Amino acid sequence: MVTGLGADDVDPGGALGGEAGLRVWLPQGVAIGTVGQWMHYDTAPAADPDRQSSFTVLVRATAALGK
Repeated sequence: MVTGLGADDVDPGGALGGEAGLRVWLPQGVAIGTVGQWMHYDTAPAADPDRQSSFTVLVRATAALGK
């Protein structure tokens, strides 16, 4: 399947982004992790035409169950 090649109803452009994450395990078998993602758009999304970039942060906890 080929998409995005010469479609008349799609503005040309793309996005540039980066992502970084860190997870720390504690001796009790519990971990805390966080991830940050940044995106800069060449063409603003149709749903939000004023947006040129976005940033997302995800934080989660993990537990080891059993041995």
